[in-house]
Amino acid sequence: MFYDTSYGGNTTQGLHMGPDEPMNQVLDPQSNADVTRGSMLQDLADNLGYYVEIDFLIGTQNIVTRGGILYAVGNNYVTLYQDLEDRYVVCDLYSIKFVTFYNTRSTPRGRGTINAPAGNAGSRSM
Repeated sequence: MFYDTSYGGNTTQGLHMGPDEPMNQVLDPQSNADVTRGSMLQDLADNLGYYVEIDFLIGTQNIVTRGGILYAVGNNYVTLYQDLEDRYVVCDLYSIKFVTFYNTRSTPRGRGTINAPAGNAGSRSM
């Protein structure tokens, strides 16, 4: 499990989005860390503390978007901190379809909690 240990203090600048693993680790992984390199799980873990918007597929046609500060990443879940509501949301990793990363460690202006489906209070239709 990965946790955001730098929340509240930015020790590095910029998102980390590129795979940088040696080919031998891809072809013959020696540890769990080697297995996750280059995966969505690793991209999420490398960007703890940044604001993200995640699109989840619920059922066969319903896309739900959640936004927040990426707080923790586990083997099968992510945790978002929604700073405007002061709450944490745990999300299923396997229903994630798209992740939008923002190069900021706070909620961008004009963004808040995004909830779908349309018609709910505080929601945005997709």
